Amino acid sequence: MGESFAERDQTLCVRVGERGCQLLALLLALALGLLITGSTATAGETDPTLALYDGRQAPGISGTMLRVEGVFPWNALLQSGYPLELVLWAADGGGDFLRVRLDGEMRRGRAPFVVDGLTPGEAVSLASIGAADGGHRLTYVAEGRIDLLVTGVFAGRPLAAQLVVLDEGTPFVSNVIRLEAD
Repeated sequence: MGESFAERDQTLCVRVGERGCQLLALLLALALGLLITGSTATAGETDPTLALYDGRQAPGISGTMLRVEGVFPWNALLQSGYPLELVLWAADGGGDFLRVRLDGEMRRGRAPFVVDGLTPGEAVSLASIGAADGGHRLTYVAEGRIDLLVTGVFAGRPLAAQLVVLDEGTPFVSNVIRLEAD
């Protein structure tokens, strides 16, 4: 009569070779898994790790030099479009803030809710507030470290900082630190 399933499987493996047969078995297993679960396969995502552990500020000739150290996704430094921002605000109140993107774009504004740090919901609101401010400058960015020069209303004032990522509308925020005077 006809060949059995095992005989056909063995014949196929002879034609495509052992490696081709393994690949075909893997593809069949994936297809079967998709049929059973009724969904598509996607790469797993993880939340970005955001943590600040040190912040320093020191007066300079043309403003205040800041250094913030912590843990943030290294790919934020490699991908120009990664949505990581360092948010600084005047720790003595008032609600003045500066959003610093790693590509050097900076936006300054005023929002009373920043004085105690940002919740994830407030981070979403803050993303639409602020005007471009070119008076500040990133001076160094590396794994775990961001240095910048701030001027104007931020120079000489006690500051606090927090990292924020808005990844496709999902907010992630780090802990809040006060920058210590050097």
